[in-house]
Amino acid sequence: MTTTRQKFKHNKKQNVAFLYEILVKELTKSVVDKTTDRSTKILDVIKEFFASGKPLNKELILYKQLYEVETEEKYAEKILSEVNHRYGLLNQSVLIENRKNLSSIISKNFGKSVFGNFVPNYKMIASISQYFNDVTAPDVKIVLGEQIINNMNIKNDKKDVLEPIDNLVLNSFVRRFNEEYKSLHEEQTKLLNKYILSSFEQNKVDLKLYLNEEIGRLKKEVETAAEECEEIKQDKILLERVEKVKTLLESYSKTEIDEDMLKNVLKVQDLVREINDAN
Repeated sequence: MTTTRQKFKHNKKQNVAFLYEILVKELTKSVVDKTTDRSTKILDVIKEFFASGKPLNKELILYKQLYEVETEEKYAEKILSEVNHRYGLLNQSVLIENRKNLSSIISKNFGKSVFGNFVPNYKMIASISQYFNDVTAPDVKIVLGEQIINNMNIKNDKKDVLEPIDNLVLNSFVRRFNEEYKSLHEEQTKLLNKYILSSFEQNKVDLKLYLNEEIGRLKKEVETAAEECEEIKQDKILLERVEKVKTLLESYSKTEIDEDMLKNVLKVQDLVREINDAN
């Protein structure tokens, strides 16, 4: 006996995580390009649809639990089960209408090209969308659930990441950023995104927590380099510069977060990456 199954076609314009991620990417580009009016408009749209308590914010939180959280497999299974339960409690008709309105606003105000922005975790958020969809067959849903759990597993080094699908957009962004910085690393992108999004958060908790952890990591990396790198140990000038970097990072525990601080941390991130690559 054979059965027919409705084939799932992913509609990225109805995927809340995709819509959010492309807006963040476009916001980052507009800030780098210093197009203030565009940045303000994008922030306004993010506030309108993703402010605390908004339907799409509630949905996005559940998505993020599945594509951002890293934990042990046994906890990942529990998280997936609980998220799936909570997702079922959301008003789907309201979500569909909100996503439709958001997609329309993005297209009308920022252009259809925005939908081509590169989203590194696109494949995973597409899988999450399929997992949540009612038309997905039970056996397919089980396989998708295993993929999601595998992606959340902190012990798994092979994360499910889609290769860039729009290199022209990505390379253009990198080229503009490179006018001031040598390269655009993953940790730099993450810091930049958090800084931009913090502009509409009242207490900037997410940015502060991330910066605290990142500065701690950078301090440790710089200290290790000073202790173990023979080239630095034997060069008095290099050693003095390393000490200045350490002092600068230590001072940030009492410093208000601003653009100058951000730029310095980005440069230290670049320095640490160069030291690690050299070793």
